[in-house]
Amino acid sequence: MRWLGIDAGGTKTAFATYDETLTQLGRFELPTSHYAQAGFDGMEAVLAEGIARAEAAGLLGEQYGIGIGMCGYGEGTTSTARIEQIVAKVAGAHPYALVNDVESAWAAGLNLADGIVIIAGTGSIAYGVHGERSLRCGGWDYELGDEGSGGWLGKELLRAFTRQCDGRDPAGPLRNLVRQELELADDFDIIAFAQEHMANRSRISALAPLVSKAAAAGDASAQRILERAATEEAEMVAAIVRGLFDEPDNQAAGSIPVTYVGGTFKAGEAILGPLGAALLRCCRLIAPLHEPELGACLILERRVLFSLLVEFDIQRYELVDAARLDRFAAAPFAVGDDHFTELRAPVAEVVHADAAITGEAVQHLERVTDYGRAEVTDMERLRNIGRRVVEHDCLALAEVERAVICALFGDFGQQPSGEVV
Repeated sequence: MRWLGIDAGGTKTAFATYDETLTQLGRFELPTSHYAQAGFDGMEAVLAEGIARAEAAGLLGEQYGIGIGMCGYGEGTTSTARIEQIVAKVAGAHPYALVNDVESAWAAGLNLADGIVIIAGTGSIAYGVHGERSLRCGGWDYELGDEGSGGWLGKELLRAFTRQCDGRDPAGPLRNLVRQELELADDFDIIAFAQEHMANRSRISALAPLVSKAAAAGDASAQRILERAATEEAEMVAAIVRGLFDEPDNQAAGSIPVTYVGGTFKAGEAILGPLGAALLRCCRLIAPLHEPELGACLILERRVLFSLLVEFDIQRYELVDAARLDRFAAAPFAVGDDHFTELRAPVAEVVHADAAITGEAVQHLERVTDYGRAEVTDMERLRNIGRRVVEHDCLALAEVERAVICALFGDFGQQPSGEVV
């Protein structure tokens, strides 16, 4: 089975096609599908256009799965329900996984391993996984938070401009860059710009690269903005470490991998250096292992794999039970009339409680999460596989090689039939 990965962020919606080995075959971008910016109709239009375009390229074939990391998903009851309806509609008969884009970024950045990811694009959020638990921090949106994001950098840029104009901070390259970018005839014209555009997160986020440019030119104000952004991002990571790890101060140095995704990090060492220095001693900063579009596909692949393993486990025990039935049926003819043993009704079509595969299912259905801060049963992770398969994305199946499934089922093209709920 082939895969279509969708990274639906606040700035753009990226579509990437992958073959059976998860090697990227093609990629393109469309405008943002974030409902807060494009509206729900706009979200549906972008997703439908992207899927149609990917199919038209001829690289997906008839059977493919769709992995979608969606900005803003799971962050409100009403919006979440509407997003789920839209995704179910555009996915059609194809199996799919729908997760928040930060969960997809974690899967891609750390290849589904324990650790923490920071997203700092138009908005900002951090997400961590440790064993059977997960936790997010940040993501309070443009008006309330998103510290260290492109939107936050844009606002800080404008504030730094006013301080340089006043003389509160020394004038540097930042001041001229802003004047040129906004075509200001007078420094006070920035007030009219702010009144018109400050509520538009996309417009303000588009100014973020000026911070990096000014910092590279030696502007002290811009350099401080990037250092503060790194500090804010490190504080999100620290909150997750405290929430997920016992006695974080006693964790081994560098034992918790932290990766990063988003346009803010295009500033390179100007932000990655301060970020690495601001992290707790137990953390180590690493480059992402995969591109964000692959993340939800990795989650979907694991869910498909688990579903196939469960199906195989059920079939195996059905065969065992059938063999027992045949043996019990033949028993009266194999012994004398006075030597019948007590026959107990065999139980057919059950899942063996001690089997390795089903044991995983029980354990992970009982998993708890801190996603969204409330400690509740992990239904967030169980509900959005789509039409064909439902399972957990963080199951401990890393040791199961894809070759096992290929040997048992041929390949992933043989999908579990029917809707599993």
